[in-house]
Amino acid sequence: MKIGFIGLGIMGSRMAANLQKHGYSLVVFNRTRAKAEEAALGANGFLNHLQSNALWVDCSSVNPSFSKKMAAEAGRHEVHLVDAPVTGFAPVAAEAKLIFWVGADMPDLEEIRPLLLCMGNKIVHAGGHGMGTSMKMVINLLLGTGMAAFAEAMALGEVLGISRKMLFDSLLGMPAVASFLASKREKI
Repeated sequence: MKIGFIGLGIMGSRMAANLQKHGYSLVVFNRTRAKAEEAALGANGFLNHLQSNALWVDCSSVNPSFSKKMAAEAGRHEVHLVDAPVTGFAPVAAEAKLIFWVGADMPDLEEIRPLLLCMGNKIVHAGGHGMGTSMKMVINLLLGTGMAAFAEAMALGEVLGISRKMLFDSLLGMPAVASFLASKREKI
């Protein structure tokens, strides 16, 4: 099996490393986000170089309309697209404990399931093309509102005279506070 891996940033580098740990050989490429559409669809875009019935697994967090557009373009090239954005952050990616939110035809998902399980420990089939990225958009909304609510609570607590340390020590780990915020304490 030939595997090409595009994007070796914070998440991609760890995901690719986990595939290699399981014995897969990769051809890798790193690019900037501004060139994403050009990389797939341009005259030298990779869609023009994939064999018929190849699978393109896109783990990017993008707009669902982009995933649907790319699925249609891939189909014109007889390539199958799987949108499979992930939930997790760098340490979770390194430990191969990502959650994949998959939008794809079921046979395509079943074909790549072993690869996804090299990088994550949970796969959720959300439906057809664009549904994986749709789920990721919903999850990002929850994460964003959780961060905003925590910031407002911190600001209120400080205005009321509670020390930042007391707020952090007391709030992080509470059921009302998103658990991922504990890992962000040093950056907040």
